[in-house]
Amino acid sequence: MSKSFYIKNKKKFLFYEKVMTIKELLDIDDTKQLKTFFEYSFDDANFDYKKFYDSRLDNYECFLFGVENKSFRGMYFSYDKKKKSYVITLYTPSSEEDWILALNYMKCLSKKLNSNIISEDEEIFTAENINTFNYKFDISVGIKSIFRHTKNSEDSINTIFGVNYPINFDHKLITKFINSDNKIKEFSEFCRNIQYLDTAIFRQKQSFYKIENSLKVYGTYMLLENFKQILPYKPNIEFPYLKKIGEKDIAYWDISFCIEKSPKKYEEIGRIYYEDFIQKLPKNKYEFIDATYILIEPLNKKEIYKILDYYELNKSK
Repeated sequence: MSKSFYIKNKKKFLFYEKVMTIKELLDIDDTKQLKTFFEYSFDDANFDYKKFYDSRLDNYECFLFGVENKSFRGMYFSYDKKKKSYVITLYTPSSEEDWILALNYMKCLSKKLNSNIISEDEEIFTAENINTFNYKFDISVGIKSIFRHTKNSEDSINTIFGVNYPINFDHKLITKFINSDNKIKEFSEFCRNIQYLDTAIFRQKQSFYKIENSLKVYGTYMLLENFKQILPYKPNIEFPYLKKIGEKDIAYWDISFCIEKSPKKYEEIGRIYYEDFIQKLPKNKYEFIDATYILIEPLNKKEIYKILDYYELNKSK
């Protein structure tokens, strides 16, 4: 579920103005805190900053905008070429902070374009009254939807993708918010806090590799010596890969272990099947942060070798 809002592009004589660039869109934000959350890496040596920020929104399917340390899901930005409109979409449920930031941005964009804000339900808002939109109702509907979807089975999981980490809800976890007198505030704070747990936590995207002479792939994670890390208790395909890979395509999951050989230089010393890793991981070394993801305390070299137990991964398993 989601909620979209349309803001018509400005007309100049008989034609619409050029679609704004990423930089122009960011500059409209009066808080000057908005940034992009997306799949590309700014750390890539080949990344062309100028080309990216000077590119126009309609060159992309959509972009995720948000504010560091505030956004949970952020807002998705796109341009509808048929309607000649900028589109801002929030997924249900988003956090209260997501909505406050998005409504403020809609106000800024509406003023810039001198256009009304039209919801997908054809409600018409102006820059002056967009803050009256009942976003709390949308959040409440989303929380109740997760509750319904998870109540029929203890194993039923509902995944919400945040700007940094996905969050998995089971019935027990979502019930805590359903029963709260201040469910929207508590849900929003819980989700936001997971996105920004600790700047010292090592964050690494899952990777996939094709198996030789097979149509299947294997998924892999990496664990670094002496770093906190968030990993799934049981792996699943995360949002960026959902359109490319299905669960049936996965032959197995594994995890590699890397130790520091010299400052900031790591070397892989082994890998094991992921399920074996979870079984070998001491229970006092991790805690659940949601229904399925765990926060792992730093493991030193000795602890890593104990988990590995000089275990050699048998690919034919």
